[in-house]
Amino acid sequence: MKTTDMSTVDLPVELWRLIIARVPEKDALASLSQVSHVFHLEAERFLYCAIILTHDDDALSKALRVSCRRALLVEECTLYLPPSSTAKASASSPSSDILSLLSGMHNLRSLSLRGHIPASLTCSYSFHLRTFCTTEILSPRLVAFLRAQPDIRHLSLLNPKLTSTPSLTDALPNAHDLATLTPAPAFAILPHLTVTHLDILAWGNASIPDVHPTCGAFRALHALHARDLRLTPPDLNLIANHMPNLTFIGDISFKGHLSEYLTALSRLPLRTLVINHTARSNSVSMLELACRDLEHVVFTKLIYVRERGQNGSNAWRTVPVGDRHEVTADLWRTSLTSLQ
Repeated sequence: MKTTDMSTVDLPVELWRLIIARVPEKDALASLSQVSHVFHLEAERFLYCAIILTHDDDALSKALRVSCRRALLVEECTLYLPPSSTAKASASSPSSDILSLLSGMHNLRSLSLRGHIPASLTCSYSFHLRTFCTTEILSPRLVAFLRAQPDIRHLSLLNPKLTSTPSLTDALPNAHDLATLTPAPAFAILPHLTVTHLDILAWGNASIPDVHPTCGAFRALHALHARDLRLTPPDLNLIANHMPNLTFIGDISFKGHLSEYLTALSRLPLRTLVINHTARSNSVSMLELACRDLEHVVFTKLIYVRERGQNGSNAWRTVPVGDRHEVTADLWRTSLTSLQ
């Protein structure tokens, strides 16, 4: 019986691309790339689109050096560099070799740098980045690098320390989404950027009066996601004073009864509220009276979604919470998209 050689089936490249896109494992993609010329080109597109590169990953480094085309395929790169102590101890730092690979990644849009960033990177490299993440302290050298990346829209600073606030004049004109590990760096940077979305990954023990802005209201800020933030009614009032246009607040906890926070909540144009509380029978009705534009309320175990009828009627549909963090992330992404 005659068999069909699938490597020679005449299908449009776009169809092969859709099929190969559904192969999840890197190892399977690597094997697929050896089947035929068509498979090789299309499988490599997905193999190198998003990479994780370490200073001692010789195999991946060699693969990128062998083919300039592979470097052009890279759109997302997470780069693990040696810590500063290791980099200084080595006369020929491995960082230099790995950073040279970046120069060929002309289509790079997302860059995450973990570890010590060498001065050579901040002085010599300019990309068309949309997303940038680093574990480095915000220093004048890092700001110089950011100033050369004017297209960055999403900035993540994952170092809890803040030695000083470097001048951010003319830096990051398009950055609207800021994520920080702790609140101190966030509130030091906010006065210098037009941020619409602020995500604080670990609020910790800092109080609102300790970190609240001292230079007026941040009217551009539309969304605040602050994990582990426990608020008193005066805290929420302070937030309403300085961030009067918030449409999204999460992942907060109230130290008192919900009724004590309604006045402060009524001062905000909230559409989404994510709170670490169990819903009571009258919780949503109280929130609806305080926040007329509210569309989503995420409690610990239930989500309430407002459904508006054509005749102007309102009804709240309840949805059990599966993965609460995933639900919150989806609502956050929706909020981001609505302002783009």
